[in-house]
Amino acid sequence: MPTNPSPESEGWSYWPTAVSVPMRLSRSGVPNGFMLSAEKGKERLLLELAYEIEQARPFLRIQDAAPVSADAGR
Repeated sequence: MPTNPSPESEGWSYWPTAVSVPMRLSRSGVPNGFMLSAEKGKERLLLELAYEIEQARPFLRIQDAAPVSADAGR
């Protein structure tokens, strides 16, 4: 598989399915999380995993977070 796949390369569709999972906000208010990816056709698996993670550790919505001061993270 090429290191930089593109639509013209053979490896482009090898891992086309992904979901970004938010986890928390940094001290400066930047959302942190991770990405899960799976083989083509495994969308249901990824959504189920993201759901399980959210049930175990609910995501803090940005709208619900406390305001961050301009000095945060310094």
